[in-house]
Amino acid sequence: MQELSSFSYSHITTFQNCPKAFEYKFKLKLPESFRTIETFMGIAVHETIAWIYQERMSGSEPYFKNAQKYFEHYWNHKKTENIKIVKSELNEQFYYDEGLTFLAYYFRKVFANDESQTHYLEHRFETKIADKHKFTGVIDRVSVQPSGLIRITDYKTGKNVRNPVSDLQLPAYAIYIFECMNQDRLELCYEDLREEKTLITIIEKPHIHDFSLRICKEIDTILNVQFYDSKPGVLCEWCGYNTECSSSGIKHFNRNHINSTDYFDEDCPQCGGRLKKRNGKYGTFYGCSNYPDCKYTKKMRGI
Repeated sequence: MQELSSFSYSHITTFQNCPKAFEYKFKLKLPESFRTIETFMGIAVHETIAWIYQERMSGSEPYFKNAQKYFEHYWNHKKTENIKIVKSELNEQFYYDEGLTFLAYYFRKVFANDESQTHYLEHRFETKIADKHKFTGVIDRVSVQPSGLIRITDYKTGKNVRNPVSDLQLPAYAIYIFECMNQDRLELCYEDLREEKTLITIIEKPHIHDFSLRICKEIDTILNVQFYDSKPGVLCEWCGYNTECSSSGIKHFNRNHINSTDYFDEDCPQCGGRLKKRNGKYGTFYGCSNYPDCKYTKKMRGI
């Protein structure tokens, strides 16, 4: 097992949901056997929203039909064979239409009336939490509001979206933004696309002390664990390691079953994940197995 040198919100939530899945993903760095259609749909929506803001930043104000075409192109060209639909009563078209519904709401109700200026899009960062733990993440959008306040926004396509300070995702991002942008106050925003709600909380710089303590406590819990227990439950059906997990009645994953020619002999220099062979429009390359959390790529030898 590899020692962890940095952490992310994904580390914390994966461990909270199931320590065994955390072990497979972040300690053993094993690839998941599938990606759920819900995850893929969420990525397609995120990428499309980033695109419409990029268009606006370039001076070309997009129409919704342009966003729809981008979403359709992304869906058709990025969908892979390991996408799994867990809910057998539903089909791919249902999730495609659902993603398009989320985009239609956001484009017409939020984007069309958004007078803020984009500062960062899909911004990868690294910071130190309480001078103790290295923390990394990717912020969907950082913008300057007409009021002058900086807003950190994350787009949510899942269910049960909570207040922006109820979990540790946006508070962790806020620690970084407070440090690098020299602000005294920030807006934390979840765009709940499913419920068509914009959830905003204003925080002050002194709040980062409590945020840091909460994050360090979660990370210390992970570091101090001696055995990674599984947490069998309904979420197991959506877990990409459910065929390897002993709690599902199937023997543990055997690394020797992996086709070694699909993997590079080095770990990702950005997050420590495994580099996996992928095919793109410009040919074959190695990409990080933790995509979309990490988008590092490396050219293959001889290419």
